[in-house]
Amino acid sequence: MKPNHRVGTIRYMAPEILDKTLNEKVFESYKATDLYALGLVFWEILRRCQTTPEENDADIYKLPYEDVLPNNPKFEEMHEVVCIRKIRPAPSPRWENNSTFCYILNSCQELWAENPACRPSTYVIKEQLRDLQNQ
Repeated sequence: MKPNHRVGTIRYMAPEILDKTLNEKVFESYKATDLYALGLVFWEILRRCQTTPEENDADIYKLPYEDVLPNNPKFEEMHEVVCIRKIRPAPSPRWENNSTFCYILNSCQELWAENPACRPSTYVIKEQLRDLQNQ
């Protein structure tokens, strides 16, 4: 039986899994798919954060791609959205005036790169978070 490398939550699958170009023989390929998913998790966290402690302006909870996909998308639907239409989750308008949110959004967008080789490494993400913490 041939191993199935299309495991995990469909909504969080990286483009290379969806278009079946994942290099299954290289461990770094799997790390790159996790980094794509991390960008989606960061986006979800940003939506639920207030821009300042005084504001009660957190967005309602929303799954990535909820605006364009059903609750339980099929593999083919996810492929259409991520690989063919190249859609990524949209930022909330309230983020554009907050430098911290913009910084994290930029990291998300880097993590969502279609080409896994263009995504930042775990080390780069760690350093970006450290820089953010020190601001």
